[in-house]
Amino acid sequence: EISIQQVREFVLSPYRQSMEGKTPRERIRAEMLFWHPDKFESKFLRLMKADDKAIAMEAVNVLSRILTQI
Repeated sequence: EISIQQVREFVLSPYRQSMEGKTPRERIRAEMLFWHPDKFESKFLRLMKADDKAIAMEAVNVLSRILTQI
């Protein structure tokens, strides 16, 4: 299970070098773009085994909703 607190801590972590110098708003936006269900599906889902696709999309949808709440 993915919690909003876990996602918030990860997204806003000061230890993420790839997000260094970005505001919290910019960090959240970057994650929202990366984890957008349509983009994820077109980039990554085709690379997965058929058995894993439903689970992956469920997790992506959860992350997308959490990022919207943050």
